Amino acid sequence: MKNVVLISIDSLRADALACCGNEQTPTPNIDQLAHRGTLFNSAISQAPYTVGSHASMLTGLYPFNHGLRRQYMKSKLPRSSLHPLNKIKQDHKLLAFTAGEFFGQAYGYDIWDFHTKSKILTIKNAFRRYRNTPFFAFVHYWAVHTPYATNLAENLWQHLAEQVQRLVKNDYISLPRVDRILFGGDSRKIERIRSAIRSKNDTLIGKVKQGYRKAVTRADRFVGQILQSLEALGLLSQTAIILTADHGESFNEYNEIHQFPNHYEHGYCLYDNVIRVPLIITDFASNLSAGKTIEQQVRIIDIMPTILDILGKAQFLSPKNVNGKSLLKYINQQTEQSSVICPHAYSETMQDPEYEANVEKVSIRTNDGYKLIFDCNKNEGILVNYKENEKQDIKQNQPDIFRKLKSELANLIETSKIHVSDDQESMDKQEYDKIAKSLKDLGYL
Repeated sequence: MKNVVLISIDSLRADALACCGNEQTPTPNIDQLAHRGTLFNSAISQAPYTVGSHASMLTGLYPFNHGLRRQYMKSKLPRSSLHPLNKIKQDHKLLAFTAGEFFGQAYGYDIWDFHTKSKILTIKNAFRRYRNTPFFAFVHYWAVHTPYATNLAENLWQHLAEQVQRLVKNDYISLPRVDRILFGGDSRKIERIRSAIRSKNDTLIGKVKQGYRKAVTRADRFVGQILQSLEALGLLSQTAIILTADHGESFNEYNEIHQFPNHYEHGYCLYDNVIRVPLIITDFASNLSAGKTIEQQVRIIDIMPTILDILGKAQFLSPKNVNGKSLLKYINQQTEQSSVICPHAYSETMQDPEYEANVEKVSIRTNDGYKLIFDCNKNEGILVNYKENEKQDIKQNQPDIFRKLKSELANLIETSKIHVSDDQESMDKQEYDKIAKSLKDLGYL
């Protein structure tokens, strides 16, 4: 019985990795995963923010089915939505190492380790503890999320703070309270990044992007440490590893900072810079195709169905309990290359917490380059060609495609509804205060 390790690197853009064509950022460990496995070059997140995206990733459900459609909501993930994890738990230990306790109490996990920064030593010890027992491990790595080290220090003390933060984010120690008390913490650093972007100063913006690239390189080292840990324990040859991200990151390519000056990095927009994420599936325990790249779009809701299939549990997959589908037959080349994996990828954005409505914008993305982004509040939409320029609304030139995608968007939502029993609970005050504090520490509030 094999192990599965699902690594989600928060805020990792698909185009940030060397294996995806980025020559400025060395990522040798992740590149090796791609070389040994299958790289999906167009994986689409169903929500460009952490809570909704990870809920979809772990359930295989669209946000309108699992119900966690806002970043700051007090609801818990319904237990009945965790169909894939429940099937895995039948013969695997469930381990989670997260950067935010967004789902409330653990749902049957044998280890639920919540820290502001996931720590490699904690993960190594858990692997050692369960080395003789099959396990599924969910690893949420946070340190690519803002604020990454940018060298935007205002003075010597701020420069020293950045150096302290480098130590904080190396995943061996965690000093968020000391950093916040002495140097202003993450919120102050995030504001410096936003100020640099607003300035339109190429030098300052260059420092922001350089800081992001350094954070990606650190994440690659973290992935390498996980691989080394598994190999040292004799577990790598028994393990399938899936590497992905909850969402990408904006560098104001579409003038997002003027639309959302306080939260432009991600969460509110549905451009590819925030909804297109990396996805690499590498099964060291089998003869899955190695060094393969699939250009057709897939979705992060396809991850858990694929894991079930890898573990020989495909019989538990049904449109009645998951929206995603297994990608294993495409990895194994059991289908024609021309067959469409996912004709439409759905995504949605959240609202500010003061709004009562759940959703601000929704989008539907096709394989042939078109994306409809619909504003639910204004009841209007735009059509873009994501292969060319998402800045230009082309619905006037392509009215037939615009109407067709509007119809297909409505049809997708209607036909993809899955009944999740009404067991969604609200957090008590102590639980919510704990999460609100963590969100504040991480710069969200």
